[in-house]
Amino acid sequence: MNSHFDIYGLVTSKVSSVPYVSEGIPAGFPSPATDYIGDRIDLNEVLILNPGATYYARVRDYYMVEEELEQGDSILFDTSLAPRSGDLALCEVCGERVLKYVRRKGREVWLHGGGTDETLPVDGDTEARVLGIVTVVIKVRRFKKRRTRLIERLPQKEQPALFERRAIKASYFPENYVPVEGLLDLNEELIPNPVSTFFGRVKGISLIDDDIEDSDSVIVDRMLEPRWGDLAVCVTPDGFTMKYVEVRDNGEVWLMPGNKDFAPLRITDDNERLLWGIVTHSIRQLRVKKGGKK
Repeated sequence: MNSHFDIYGLVTSKVSSVPYVSEGIPAGFPSPATDYIGDRIDLNEVLILNPGATYYARVRDYYMVEEELEQGDSILFDTSLAPRSGDLALCEVCGERVLKYVRRKGREVWLHGGGTDETLPVDGDTEARVLGIVTVVIKVRRFKKRRTRLIERLPQKEQPALFERRAIKASYFPENYVPVEGLLDLNEELIPNPVSTFFGRVKGISLIDDDIEDSDSVIVDRMLEPRWGDLAVCVTPDGFTMKYVEVRDNGEVWLMPGNKDFAPLRITDDNERLLWGIVTHSIRQLRVKKGGKK
C-alpha cells in the first residue's frame, strides 16, 4: 500500500496547557486589545472531538492542492463521525491512502476531488473506503522536516481540564481497521517549547493568500529568532497583528504586512519588543466550522 501518511493514536490522559490570546490576532488589521492573555488551554481539549476515536496523521509524501497540504503537515481524523457532504475524509482508494471530499445523499456516499476528476461510490463494490472524517488540518509554518527544542522542557503543574471529558464513540465504519505507527501526545508534538508558546485565533482575511483564514488558530513561539519568510505575531500600542519577516542583505529585519495598505516596519533596538513571536503552526478546525470545503 502507498500510504502517504504516518498514522498515530493519541494519548490524551496527560493534561498540559499554554496561554490563550482571548482577543484574537488580527491578520494585518490592528485592533484595540487590553488583556491580551486569557485562559490557558489544552490542545487535546480544544482540538479533539472524540477521544479514542481520533487519530493523528502526518503527511509523508503527498500534496493536496485544494487544501494546500504538503509534506510535514498533518491532520486529525475521527472514525466515529457520520460523513456529511462537504467533509474532507482520509480514505483508501485502490490500495492508496488519500484525502477526498465527501458527497452524500441519504445512505449513499461518494468521494471526489483530491487531484482527480473521478467520483467514486463507497458501496463495497469499489476499492474505496473511508477511514475517518478530517476534523482538523495542521500546517507547519516553521519546522519543515525537522523538530527543534531550544530549551529543556520544564515540569508543569497539573492543570484542570477546561471541558468535561467526552465519552468514546464507536466507529461509524466498524469494518475499517486503522493501523497506527505508535502513540503521541498532541501537546508534545506541536509545542516543543511549552514555556514560551501561546495559542490564539486569527481575525481578518489579509493572509488568505497564505491559506490563513478568519477564525483559524495559530501556535506562536516567543523563543525563536526571526528568519526570512517567517510569519510573526507583533504587538503594537493598538494590539496584536501578524506580519511576514524579511531579513535583508545588510542584516536589517523588516516586518512586511499582508495588507498592502499598511507600511513595512523595521525592527531596531528601540522597538525590538514589537516582534512578539514566530508562528510555528496554523490550525483549521473543519467540523467546528460547519464542515470542510465544498
